[in-house]
Amino acid sequence: MVSPGQVVPAAPAPLASVHDQVANDWIDAKALDRARDVAAQIEAKVEHGTPLADAVKGNGTALPPVQPLAARRIQIATAQGEVPPVLRMLFTLGQGKSRMFPDPQGRGYFIVVVNKIVPGNAMLQPALIGQMQNQLQQSLSEDYARQFLAAIRMEVGTKRNEEAVQAVKSRLVNSGS
Repeated sequence: MVSPGQVVPAAPAPLASVHDQVANDWIDAKALDRARDVAAQIEAKVEHGTPLADAVKGNGTALPPVQPLAARRIQIATAQGEVPPVLRMLFTLGQGKSRMFPDPQGRGYFIVVVNKIVPGNAMLQPALIGQMQNQLQQSLSEDYARQFLAAIRMEVGTKRNEEAVQAVKSRLVNSGS
């Protein structure tokens, strides 16, 4: 029996109560290690010019079929929320390049291969061009305004009176209550 105020040091759970979980975790870890090894072998073949589908078939392990993916960079730019890791990876690689990376849910590994890159045509997105022009104009206007104010301050030789600034801040804060 533990008396009030007594500190009981933490102890590991009895093996009988966690045996099944430990066994399952060990099996999962071994399976993930094997998946990483298989994915690395496939990626090595792809790096040496073997098409991904052939590298997967010739591996000797039962794997899901290759799933082609075509996407446009604008899909990432206009995505609401989380962008799938496969799409992010797709746009970090050059043509003919591949990369292996772990599934975020721990189910195995993905191998992304970029077969072809098709340059986009911004002229097909007039709304996006207009939006970008507006953002650039606003940014440029703000930059000009900051530079103009800095030039005036240098020309006139202004100084900042910190005591006066703090007094005004204090007056504004206190008058609001």
